[in-house]
Amino acid sequence: MYESRTVAAQISIGRARLAQGIAGSLLFLAFLGMHFYGSFGLPAKGDVSWYFSAIFEMDIGLVAENWTSDAPAFRQSVHPLQKLMIAPLVSNLFERVEFVSRRLQAAQIFVGFTLAVYAMLSGWLAMQLCQKRRLPGVLAAVACSCSAASILLGSLPESASVSGLATLGPLLLANARFGRRFGWSEGMLWGLLGIFGLGITISQIVPWVIALGGRLLHQLRAHTPERRPDWLRRSVPRVILVLGVLVAGSIGLGALQSSVYPGTKRLLQESPHVSPWFRWSDIAARPLTHTVQVGAHFVGYNLIAPEPAYSDHLIYEELPYWALSLESSNPREWSAATVILIGTILALVAAAAWSLRRPPPIFWIPLCVLACQFALHLVFGHEYIMYSTNWTGLVVALLVAAGYRAVEPKALLAAGVLALSLAAATSNLALLNRIHAEIGAGLDVELRDTSGRLLEGEAGEGGGRWPEFVRRVRELRAGRREGRQ
Repeated sequence: MYESRTVAAQISIGRARLAQGIAGSLLFLAFLGMHFYGSFGLPAKGDVSWYFSAIFEMDIGLVAENWTSDAPAFRQSVHPLQKLMIAPLVSNLFERVEFVSRRLQAAQIFVGFTLAVYAMLSGWLAMQLCQKRRLPGVLAAVACSCSAASILLGSLPESASVSGLATLGPLLLANARFGRRFGWSEGMLWGLLGIFGLGITISQIVPWVIALGGRLLHQLRAHTPERRPDWLRRSVPRVILVLGVLVAGSIGLGALQSSVYPGTKRLLQESPHVSPWFRWSDIAARPLTHTVQVGAHFVGYNLIAPEPAYSDHLIYEELPYWALSLESSNPREWSAATVILIGTILALVAAAAWSLRRPPPIFWIPLCVLACQFALHLVFGHEYIMYSTNWTGLVVALLVAAGYRAVEPKALLAAGVLALSLAAATSNLALLNRIHAEIGAGLDVELRDTSGRLLEGEAGEGGGRWPEFVRRVRELRAGRREGRQ
């Protein structure tokens, strides 16, 4: 009798796990389908890789070209090993899959898969924060996949389309190992995660350091003062292993990258192109406005992107076309739907912050990672939607987990999150469609007035009607060049 009950229980568990696996696979396929719809289903009125940096500072064409070719690695001061980690996969996809005819398509397929995985990891983190409850995991995965960060970066390939994984990975490992012994195999895994974070985007080593430090500190505090010296003697060699794997692995992969892609510069070589991205002048001149603006990209624009503005900064950099900008977006020009959606998000964020005023210990590491991401981007970056996967999955997991702790009944939470996610997906896909329309009409200065708006009857036709201010800019540049000579 006992044996028959045990067998029946095992069969029941097996069926439950099979059902969960099928449900998770269907959810992943749904996320993948939405990303592919954004990349290939919307009517492509123009080539989004055509204008350099014109879409929220994203260098879509340059990234797609670099990921699918044998050209030397670029931007190694920020992405030390990204070429070696990504290009072999995407270039094989471009060269070997018959229906992939363009480099941009190969990059879009890759980032579509990557961000579908990213949404699932966000759900997993929410489950960990809620004691392995499945409902918050499903809700967080859906909300993350519908966010502006996922939809835009899942269709417009950029480096951050991949680097968000390096934020969630260390947090998931730290939470999974709480209360367990820090062993040699775990040390190896931490070292490999560190190589990935450092290699994909150098700033992503910060979440790794915080998660590893929190993991070790939690275990240290779990021991009595008398046993801590013994724990330190056993753990220090393992930490040395972690650092050794990180340093040796990064150097070795850097050498391999230089060998595979001739012409690649040495690892972490300083780049003059990084300096203009620091925001010291904004912090000094308008600290409150700048802080609010960055905050809006952490708990607003990254979830539901507003209507973009037209920026002339590329024109002043001698590129004769306008840029689309979320950083310059003016709330006075938002639609009523955008105001309502972003207002709802901000209200939920305020409620979540209140519910987490005394967070459980498991929330501390994710909150510290989020605070460090905010501090980093307060001083570095432009058009923060471009990096927003570095924190969006984490923000969504924290919001859903906070809601799960505070809201009763749970069905109300589920209905609210799903409704808001559907609205966000609709709004963000509409923005993506507008981007295609703007590119299709042409961003060239000869097609637009002095505010960046399309001139009547000029869509896609040329026409040679250069605004007066462009002439003045050109004259100013000519004067500066003569002065330098």
